[in-house]
Amino acid sequence: MSAEQNLTRDLDQIEGRAGTMLQGVESRAAFMAAGFRALPLLAAVPAAFVVAQLMRWAGGGEPVLLPLPFVLLLSLLAPGIPAARAAATARARRVSRSRALAEADRQLELADRLVTADEFLRHGARTGFQQAAVEDAARRSEAAAGAALEAPEAAIAGSRRLPAWGALSLVLLALSAWVSSFEPRPVGGGGVTETAAAEARREADEALEEADEARAELQELTHEETRGRKRIPLAERWQGLTAKSRRRIIREQSTDLVELMAEAHGDDWRPE
Repeated sequence: MSAEQNLTRDLDQIEGRAGTMLQGVESRAAFMAAGFRALPLLAAVPAAFVVAQLMRWAGGGEPVLLPLPFVLLLSLLAPGIPAARAAATARARRVSRSRALAEADRQLELADRLVTADEFLRHGARTGFQQAAVEDAARRSEAAAGAALEAPEAAIAGSRRLPAWGALSLVLLALSAWVSSFEPRPVGGGGVTETAAAEARREADEALEEADEARAELQELTHEETRGRKRIPLAERWQGLTAKSRRRIIREQSTDLVELMAEAHGDDWRPE
């Protein structure tokens, strides 16, 4: 294999290593830059959650919508999602060959020998100077191909805002936890919460159903069947009712009904 072929092989290897390294650097830089630009979202999510809690509490509901750890996760995802998209886009962007070789030249202090030689190799007919530059790079390329390259640090603007936005987010999360401890606010000025009102409506519906059942049993009790069937004494019909129905009838009917029951059972009868 000729010296030029060895040089081309070494340059390809150097380009691959340097290019992958620069892709990683750009991906991390894009992630951090996009994340810092989206830092307001870190506080916007818990702030919106606190507002929703207060609105729900003002309407008489429980001021708890989601578990606090879930709100914290959403707060982190809000700036994290655009940051991850920016990092993925930067990772997919290919680093040019000249830039990768220039980075290797810079780190290995080769004074642009690799970039220059790669450019001259594309020329079919070279001048004496160009050929000398190619031969000079060929003598150094093998060592450069095995040399370690370090990822450069990228300057990222906006990093100073992270503590402020992070502190504000934690304050809002603590405020959300405090709001979650609020008792449901009475609605309508009557001192009745939304939950209590719903429970009262449910109990009223059940009471109405029980009253309807008791009323039906009372009608069956006070009107003996005479259509071709055996007449059943009133006392026996009363004994056939459930204790719950008896209590309901006694509470809702007039004193005349109580006297009727006493007459049917005797003077010693007492309501249960």
